[in-house]
Amino acid sequence: MSRDHNLPYQEADSHSHHLHSSDTDQQRRRIASTAVTQSTSHSTAVVYASARQSSSVGRWLRQLGAVCRLNCILLVRYWKAAILQAILLPLLAVGIVYAIQSAYVSDSGKVISGDTATATWTMDGIHQCKPEALSNACMTVVYAPLTPETTQIMSYFQTKNQARTNAALTMESNVWSDMSSVPKENMGIVPMASDQFIYDYSLAHPDTIQLGVVFTKETPAAGATGPIKWNYQVYYNMTHATNMSTLPGFKYTKEAGFNRISGSDDAYGALLPNMVRAIDEALLTFIDPQHQQADLDYSLRSFPTVSNKNRYSSKDDMVNTLSNLMALPACITMVMAMLRVIKEKESKCKESMRMMGLDIVAYWSGHWLTSWIMALVQAAVIVALGHAFQMDFFTNSNGVVLWLMFSLLAYSMTVFGLFLTTFCQKTGAALGFGFAIVVAVLVVVPVIASGSWVSLWIDTSMGVGLHAPDGSVIVPPTVNLWVLTLFFPFLNFARLWGQISSCSLGSIDYNTGNYTKGSGFNFTALTTFVQEDPSVQDLLPQPASAFTYFCLNVVIIALLTLYFDQVIPNEHSRSRGVFFFFGSIGNLFRTIRHGGSSGVAHQKSVDARKVIPYEGQPPENEDSDVIAERERAVSGQGETAIRISNLTKTYTKSGHGFFKNLLSIFCCCCVKRNRIVNKAVDRLNLITEPNELFALLGQNGAGKSTTMQMLYGVTNPTSGDAFLHDQSIRSDMQNIRATMGVCPQHDVLFNDLTCWEHMQLYAGIKDLPAEALLASNNEQESVKENTRERPTWIRSRLEAVQLWKDRNTMAGRLSGGMKRRLSTIISTIGDPDVLILDEPTTGMDPIHRRHVWTFLAQFKRGRSILLTTHSMEEADALGDKVAIMVSGHLKAIGNTTRLKNKFGNGYRVEIALGGSVSSQKELEQEVTDAARSIMPESTLLDQSGGVMVFGIPMQAINRMADLTAALEKFQAQDKIKNWGIAQTSLEEVFLSLVRSAEDRH
Repeated sequence: MSRDHNLPYQEADSHSHHLHSSDTDQQRRRIASTAVTQSTSHSTAVVYASARQSSSVGRWLRQLGAVCRLNCILLVRYWKAAILQAILLPLLAVGIVYAIQSAYVSDSGKVISGDTATATWTMDGIHQCKPEALSNACMTVVYAPLTPETTQIMSYFQTKNQARTNAALTMESNVWSDMSSVPKENMGIVPMASDQFIYDYSLAHPDTIQLGVVFTKETPAAGATGPIKWNYQVYYNMTHATNMSTLPGFKYTKEAGFNRISGSDDAYGALLPNMVRAIDEALLTFIDPQHQQADLDYSLRSFPTVSNKNRYSSKDDMVNTLSNLMALPACITMVMAMLRVIKEKESKCKESMRMMGLDIVAYWSGHWLTSWIMALVQAAVIVALGHAFQMDFFTNSNGVVLWLMFSLLAYSMTVFGLFLTTFCQKTGAALGFGFAIVVAVLVVVPVIASGSWVSLWIDTSMGVGLHAPDGSVIVPPTVNLWVLTLFFPFLNFARLWGQISSCSLGSIDYNTGNYTKGSGFNFTALTTFVQEDPSVQDLLPQPASAFTYFCLNVVIIALLTLYFDQVIPNEHSRSRGVFFFFGSIGNLFRTIRHGGSSGVAHQKSVDARKVIPYEGQPPENEDSDVIAERERAVSGQGETAIRISNLTKTYTKSGHGFFKNLLSIFCCCCVKRNRIVNKAVDRLNLITEPNELFALLGQNGAGKSTTMQMLYGVTNPTSGDAFLHDQSIRSDMQNIRATMGVCPQHDVLFNDLTCWEHMQLYAGIKDLPAEALLASNNEQESVKENTRERPTWIRSRLEAVQLWKDRNTMAGRLSGGMKRRLSTIISTIGDPDVLILDEPTTGMDPIHRRHVWTFLAQFKRGRSILLTTHSMEEADALGDKVAIMVSGHLKAIGNTTRLKNKFGNGYRVEIALGGSVSSQKELEQEVTDAARSIMPESTLLDQSGGVMVFGIPMQAINRMADLTAALEKFQAQDKIKNWGIAQTSLEEVFLSLVRSAEDRH
């Protein structure tokens, strides 16, 4: 005879069976525990290790250490990326800059022979202007004012110029007075109204006028005698195409008055003195009584030069232009740091650490501290390579100053990149932000390093601007534009680079080609730097201020990171209020009002037991046990570990966004109400007690995981509340997480950490004592065999779920079941008061599932465990109390025996017939008649292969002893081989409740 171990009766003797309507809780727990422990004959006792009783500062520091250790381990694991950032990127940047510098001037370093026999050349006339391609037509010479005398003078100019050039410049007779138009064809000599008109027209239409002359006639006063004086002023267009040289070199040529290489005006070029000579000749001809043509013979000759070594090289000229490449390693380091943090966010590892009690400030501080490692190493490599390549910027500057500059650049850029990750949920968004910053650096840095945008650092907001001695405004009033440098660290780098380069790099005399070495940049220059423009010496900051800006930048960006990381909603739309920091002030006043932390704890306990009225109408046909559970949860009476009261979660069509929340604060009518899409949890009420494992069952989408997520703080409840040991999930989540363990529905593990490293990481987050982290590494020694010392905590947990042999295996290489076991024991770190397990044994094979069951059965003593599962066997074996959820509502609650008795279909009797095959039909009929004579309510459920299955309803349970007596009689006559009685399974109860709920909908 075989009997199921969970039958609701006991055998009193060999001839009679006495039925008990239900087991006591103690009997049921004892039987379930026996069933679990029998499957693992080598189970070991649980070794406990609770968090130390330390101050909040000590706990925070140890959490910081755990995060720093994690980042250092990952830095070593990603050693290829570390080498790329620390060595290869600096080598690539410095190498490219050096190569471009070396190739910029091909004759750098060669000896240039001196020109001691310079030639003399005679100037020719003024040729017709030739505009640049795609430019307007031009005017060769304009003059003012238009009088008979000036017209006569310009006619003499035209005649003599034609003789020299063999080409006549057309002389216009009408005054050009249209400010808005330009010539449609090239013009020769054009009169204009006045000196001011020429000035204004040249500004309105650049490169239209090549040369201009303004005459002034001074006559003696009335009644006085004296000579008539003629004065003239020549306008010279230095940007006009005709005035530009196309020949390379350093010597000025007769073809131009502007040198492209030097970028400066050549006041002694051939064209300007040619114009002066022509006007002089025209005036001499005009004032001569006989108007004989004057002829002035001018010639030009260069100074001789001596032989010298060409030192004009790109080592000095190209450094500022290529400064953006020197900032590129810091930018790539920033992008790599962003990707690592986004990976932790996408894989939910960051949220997993938060769920286990990690303080958000400790998390970010760990990243900020370990970012110094890469910044310091990278800066040292850049400075060393600069000296190795003998680049003047590095060799002629203080190495410590350069090292600090590159270190602070890399570090502040990394902190800035980490700040940008608070706005990103996916890798693609982070890459977009990162490369946008890279492009900004490549464009902006060389501009500022070359000396442009100097006014960005000038703050004259308290005055009226900077004025020149003549009263003109040099620098207009600005309004604190330097504030931008507090948010964008590469602006400080560019300014500091330009100031250092102005001292460390040399200069060249373009007349002689002689090179003057830079004075050098040392520590003294940080505070005694002399600006190129003395008028802004007191307005522009000294180089030392760049380091101050770097530090302020880091502090400001760090604070913004902490703020936006908490107010920007996560993927579950959870966030804190825009003004959440006022809550800390409120907590301070609350502590003062209640007389300290003990008074606050007492008040929280009182608040947790307040009555929370049930809102709305309860569902139809609600079970009496569910009603009783709701009344207990609403009243808040009695000792509870978890009290869930009216907990509701509603999902809407569009989640709450940060900017939407911000707008709703100032204008509640501006935000459109979201449409309700799904009510995942609807006014859930239940209670768990200490020393109890509460199993929550439900089909997919029933609301189990959503309930769990609200309890451990991943998503906010829409309404209602839950209290874990008198602490509200709405206001005390950080304190709750410190005493709670969580195994989420999906494995959240670092693929590049081993099992052992995972345990150490979360042990540090839970602030376990140091001795709990030590363990023997002896492969041959097991915890059970270790008699010399107390078995270590980590080792006992790993062995309990059969992971000790795989302790040094990366989590990414574990199978799905092994990852699940690791996630389960991680949730038990710190021996939490409340343990939340969301489908912990999913994907495990039966053997290892039994190991986990054994461990949980032992571990639940002294704590409350809330477990969701799809395994009815698991709920039956472990659950002290079982609840079934359907469509967000609680449908049934109680221990498994009560649920089976209340919602099951009675019992099943399986009978294996004996005898020969020929007598099977007669036996079947005889057994059927006997069963129905004793229990007319019985139903034949199955009859095949010599096995008969009868269903016994609950109302016939009082005649079960008579049926078993008849079956034993048949067995004694060899008409039955064996038989068994089993109660309705929990799975059948579950299916029955789900189907009934679906039928009502």
